[in-house]
Amino acid sequence: MHVIGIASRKGGSGKTTLTSHLAVAAEAAGSGPVAVIDTDPQGGLAGWWNARAAEAPRWMDPTHGLPDAVAAARTGGYGLLLIDTPPSLSETIAEVLTVADLVLIPVRPSPNDLRSVGATVELAKRARRRMVFVVTQAT
Repeated sequence: MHVIGIASRKGGSGKTTLTSHLAVAAEAAGSGPVAVIDTDPQGGLAGWWNARAAEAPRWMDPTHGLPDAVAAARTGGYGLLLIDTPPSLSETIAEVLTVADLVLIPVRPSPNDLRSVGATVELAKRARRRMVFVVTQAT
């Protein structure tokens, strides 16, 4: 199973939207079954999932701890797990990075957003995780 953490300490970068779109696209492309976890207290991904009629991608509940949720996804036979993170909560992002194979960092094409990405890059470097950037909200 591949675990991708979608992380940025900047709010409004598109983490939740990107997570939901990637989950649906990966499932449709045959990379599944796909599961998602929402670690953001705002619960945007949870709200998106609860509003959907489709059963895939599946929801993994992290209330008993992120390591347990990831382990449940592994034993459940999932091919891909996407984890949405909150803005600015370094502790939560750092925890997600301990279980992620890859960190996907969304960034809007603006000077303020580009300047703010450094804090997330440092978290990924400290966790020794591979990272990629996705430009979001670009015309």
